[in-house]
Amino acid sequence: MDSAQHPSRDRVPATVPAAQGRRTRRVEQPIDIINVPGALLKISTLTQLSGRSASSLYRDEKAGLLTVTRHGVRCARVSSENARAYLARLAGGEA
Repeated sequence: MDSAQHPSRDRVPATVPAAQGRRTRRVEQPIDIINVPGALLKISTLTQLSGRSASSLYRDEKAGLLTVTRHGVRCARVSSENARAYLARLAGGEA
């Protein structure tokens, strides 16, 4: 088949660089996102709020102290309601 049968091939430049070391830009969440009802917090945002490491948060998830929602293989989020309840337990000394 030639390129006349596949017009999309004409739109691709002849020299397409391979994805060498490309990184996605990290978008930081504001800390006050925890006050937005139904908001989904990143694990990194919850580490800043709680003062605990990400591995500690995942350990607490495994222990049943924190509810983490998975949105794919590399995407984990915590709802603002669950985050506030988790932080209240931490402040009370339960976790």
